[in-house]
Amino acid sequence: GGAVGGGRWGSALWRLWSLRGHLREGGVWLARTLALPRWSDHPREGAMALEAAGGLAYWHGRLPAAEVHYTQALELQRALAEPAAIATALYNLAFVYFLPKTDLPRARLILEESLSIFEAIADRSGMGKVYWALSSVMYAENDEVDLDNLGRAAQFNEMSQTIFRQSNERF
Repeated sequence: GGAVGGGRWGSALWRLWSLRGHLREGGVWLARTLALPRWSDHPREGAMALEAAGGLAYWHGRLPAAEVHYTQALELQRALAEPAAIATALYNLAFVYFLPKTDLPRARLILEESLSIFEAIADRSGMGKVYWALSSVMYAENDEVDLDNLGRAAQFNEMSQTIFRQSNERF
């Protein structure tokens, strides 16, 4: 139906909308899609639409809205019990606490959970992204010089770069 198709389309188009500067328009389109009835019958598509709405809100600088969408997407992914999707949802959610530096310890905990899932399923691309994000959080946490923390951050950064060099994946 409309909700399912809209969720799939929104999920497929949100990065294009973001790259083309159509954040508001894409957000409106996804809000209308998410307002349609019967999402409870289609949790996978609902999670996809919520993740897309979270991404548009994030890049539009509307972090409270991004947090709501990403949190709801994570809840649906946990219910679906698909490890890669849960790890990705955690990764996305961490950025609403990391980017504005409102709760760096929370961002770090969320990323550590994401990393443990990606490691368990041997998803090297996911691991590389989380290593990069963790290194960034750890650098941001370092208001007072903590050489151990900086050393771990540098290790995570190097691990991320190694993964992406080996896979020829652009990040």
